[in-house]
Amino acid sequence: ALGQTLEATPDVRVEFERVVTHSQEWIMPFLWVSGGDLDAFEQEIARDPTVVESRIADRFDGVHFYQIRWSEDILALINGIFDQSGVLIEAAGSAKYWDVMVQFNDKRSLGELESNFNEEASAFTLERLYTPDKPRQVEFNLTAAQQDALVLAIERGFFDIPRTATLEELASELGITSTAVSERLRRAIVTLGRNTLTIDDHID
Repeated sequence: ALGQTLEATPDVRVEFERVVTHSQEWIMPFLWVSGGDLDAFEQEIARDPTVVESRIADRFDGVHFYQIRWSEDILALINGIFDQSGVLIEAAGSAKYWDVMVQFNDKRSLGELESNFNEEASAFTLERLYTPDKPRQVEFNLTAAQQDALVLAIERGFFDIPRTATLEELASELGITSTAVSERLRRAIVTLGRNTLTIDDHID
């Protein structure tokens, strides 16, 4: 998908907006486009063979929000995921490759999808296989205290720009010191990052 466009605009990154759709024609209909030459991307996507129709639904500083209708080939590829009872969680791409997160009912379905990709001569690399066996907060190794602090900070706007809550205000609600809140948030963010992101051993 978008191979021609992304090859022509190598600094651009696209990320799909998750939506619930019951139409086979409107699969992954929205995507965020950022980085690189966005004007060049707009010109290239208009003649991309994997796209039937595209339009910019909204523009922000350095980011465009597109509505897309895919070609039959791309729809067939994506429907292949759904045919194996797969749920598309995330998809983001650049000129070199696509990162896709899919949830399946069992490993057999994953194996069948991999076979389908190989039959279509599409490169497929499994980066990580994850099987949840605990409640989500336990899977991510967050303590109850860390989760409470992080949820409260988000709800109160501590991470907003500008901030609408201070450490002192969070500490007052939690009944602990501001230093303790800061430490809980730091540990929570580090723990979430380690348990939800693929982190290379060596980063340039």
